[in-house]
Amino acid sequence: MQRNYDDPLLVPNNHITGKHGHIAATDGAIKFDGLVDSKIGRSGRSVMVGGDIHLSNFGCVPESTICNHAGDTALHHPGHYDGPGGGGALRRLLDEGTVRAVGLSNGNVEECRLFAETCPLSACQRHFNMLQQEIGPELLPYCQSKQMAMVTYWPLMKGLLTGKMKRDQVFSQTDSRHKYPMFRGEEFQKNLDFVETIQSLATQQNMSLVSMVLAWTMAQKGITTVLFGATSAKQVAANAQALGCHLDDSIILSINEAIQQRGPILGGRKV
Repeated sequence: MQRNYDDPLLVPNNHITGKHGHIAATDGAIKFDGLVDSKIGRSGRSVMVGGDIHLSNFGCVPESTICNHAGDTALHHPGHYDGPGGGGALRRLLDEGTVRAVGLSNGNVEECRLFAETCPLSACQRHFNMLQQEIGPELLPYCQSKQMAMVTYWPLMKGLLTGKMKRDQVFSQTDSRHKYPMFRGEEFQKNLDFVETIQSLATQQNMSLVSMVLAWTMAQKGITTVLFGATSAKQVAANAQALGCHLDDSIILSINEAIQQRGPILGGRKV
């Protein structure tokens, strides 16, 4: 596997189907099992050549799903169905049969609505985990009402919810986590207190903390896909064990009580 990018965006196409309880691994590649991500437009590899869209170099096939970042103009092209929400070039790919479905990453309700005026949306991709549930009040219900798949990333919150971080851990300037308040000072210690609490719950259930966290995430109403990053095949296999984990109502209640007791975190991301 290639190294995992800090902001995973790629998911096997068969997971963007509205089916519940799937986990997908990301590998930071331009293409992963039939999905092309428009973030390539910001990585220096343009798919626009002479006003035309070229996807052959990225292995795009008719069964692919392509995702666009909210506010990203990399795949927008004047004259190709562009509207207030962008997505014109993606609509063209959809009409041509080059891709089967289109998703929007990191959009809010208004951005999804505007984008859908130009191009039909099959999926929305946002961050979601035990400590970051900002999509709950508005975006998640909106996607459910529109029968859009909700593809979530950061279920383990950049490693925080794996239980492997130490109290005295300091992140280098090259590690993006040093920028997040949740990984610094008193806030970090409070988060580690929370991790210790849910670790004890996982131990009681005779399962790994990672498996319990991912299983809890999959169990949330409206979540159709859970993305997790991995740096090795062994890690993928370990994380995928969550597919066989069942959390009964009592353990879910205990987890939710721990989340409520932890309270809002600093540095939450606006949705």
